[in-house]
Amino acid sequence: MKRVNRLKIFIFLILITVPTIISVFLITGREVYIKDISTLYNYGANSDFKKVSELENYLYDDRIWENYRFFSGMTNTIKIPVVERTHDVDEELLFESDDCLDVYGGKRGRLNPLLVKKIRYVIENADINGRSPFFKKEYGDRLIEAFEKISKLRVPVNLNGEETTLNFSEIEPELVLSIILYESGFNPYALAQERSLLDENEFVYSRGLMQIYEITLWTLNHMLTPATGYKYMADDLWSIEKNIFLGYLYLSYIKSTRL
Repeated sequence: MKRVNRLKIFIFLILITVPTIISVFLITGREVYIKDISTLYNYGANSDFKKVSELENYLYDDRIWENYRFFSGMTNTIKIPVVERTHDVDEELLFESDDCLDVYGGKRGRLNPLLVKKIRYVIENADINGRSPFFKKEYGDRLIEAFEKISKLRVPVNLNGEETTLNFSEIEPELVLSIILYESGFNPYALAQERSLLDENEFVYSRGLMQIYEITLWTLNHMLTPATGYKYMADDLWSIEKNIFLGYLYLSYIKSTRL
């Protein structure tokens, strides 16, 4: 009888321990991936991981991971940053749709209701140039709609003279939202003028939700235009929909070429 009880206890311990171990490994692997892809997004697809890791007080990847934990449901607490510099943009430009999206393949996605709730929470509590709750409601609607239109796209591009397709469904909305939260604090008016820490480039502007640099936009056009004929201008980065599309395009490019 004692042996039977011991066997039952042993089996019970196995049943509760193995899933925990597997979960830890999965989370660790996910953390490494999120930090790697966000680092490349921050410093550029061709950046050197070793040089970045040697920089003192480099916290970008840790903060993206913390944001990701919030949006993926691992935690319910989050710090919403406030951007220091913004630009006055007409709402018509801000809410401008991207007609190019209609020609790409891929079904319209549906965001998890809990994720939608978290998006609404961040927008309601974000400092967006003193905008009213009515503006924030419309902005939230447009943001969610943009993700549902973009997150499953399959976009043809030209990489080093070869035609290929980038599958946006390989990029989690939670990752994109984590980058948006850090880069702009969900403020679509955000504007920055920064210099790379790794070289002597001149100051360059980044703007919008995902703070895409003008030089990054040139890179994206270079691979997008030969395959589709479409070209985006710097002012297009103010559009919520276009900014998110280009951010997805860049992350998909990074994942396809570096990870």
